[in-house]
Amino acid sequence: MKQVIYRASVLCFIGFGALASAQVTTPYDGNVGINVENPEATLTVKSLQGRNNGTTRNLELNNGDGNNLMTVLNNGFVGLGTRQPSVKLHVEKGSVLVTEGNFTSRVDSNEGGRLYLDNPKKSTGKEVKTWAIFNMTNTATGAKYNPGLHFWAYAADGTNLNTQMIITDGGNVGIGSLYSNQKSPDEKLTVDGKIKTTSLAGTGDRPVYADANGVLKIGTGGGGAATPEVGFTRNIRTDSRSTVVMDQNEDGTATVDYFVRMTGIANNITFTPASASNKGRTVCFYNEKSGTGTITPQPIGPVQTVQPSQVACFISDGTVWLNSNGY
Repeated sequence: MKQVIYRASVLCFIGFGALASAQVTTPYDGNVGINVENPEATLTVKSLQGRNNGTTRNLELNNGDGNNLMTVLNNGFVGLGTRQPSVKLHVEKGSVLVTEGNFTSRVDSNEGGRLYLDNPKKSTGKEVKTWAIFNMTNTATGAKYNPGLHFWAYAADGTNLNTQMIITDGGNVGIGSLYSNQKSPDEKLTVDGKIKTTSLAGTGDRPVYADANGVLKIGTGGGGAATPEVGFTRNIRTDSRSTVVMDQNEDGTATVDYFVRMTGIANNITFTPASASNKGRTVCFYNEKSGTGTITPQPIGPVQTVQPSQVACFISDGTVWLNSNGY
């Protein structure tokens, strides 16, 4: 198709800012080319010389005040709000909104697509300056990873801190760097470290059981029906005081007693009151010396004291402490 070519020095006002000497080509098909003889689009621009110290830009758009709106470099990098884009799309001090669409990161490697979250304020030592989320696998050559979504950490000093958490392709969650590579969490939640839940906090060491709905609670647990909220544990200790206090160490700190060996002249034993919270709990005392071992408050049953060289055990029914001969 015949085309009309204007070979002249033309002052082109491009995007409210860039002035250049250019060759303008206008074929009959309606496409316009600047510095290109065969434009393939409605407007094709090639190698315009931008301002700002002579840096080559293909296209620059400014507003009426001369502030940069968009820059396209000759390497294809696009900057919004910056004249020096450092990646394919560089947005300076702004946000990107996608409506009724997808934001996709696709990388054909074991590391897979990824999202980086960086905080320059974290600048010291092992502070995690950058978090990255990878969709990793182990099918390609090179470094292999446990297939799943990896939450990867990079320290400010450049240390690679590896995976801190993974959600496997099978839906299991692993917390801890143990799961960086081929080690896989084998349960729905696997933790490489200690676990703390404030909802189960209390006094002393106590067992935990799961109710019929799978909710964790404090209780006796075991082979039969568990009793909720029972502070029962097989804690064995010695106490040399003249007045022994149940659930209290010699230094006054709290504990949960199961068996107390009284090594002093124990004339008195003060019980924790029986209540619904300790229903089903058993506690035993051994009087090693010559104290009378009088119990307060008095339990129901024949044993009201723990005599020298005697072992006596008591059980809470939720209201009082009980004992019987030989127990």
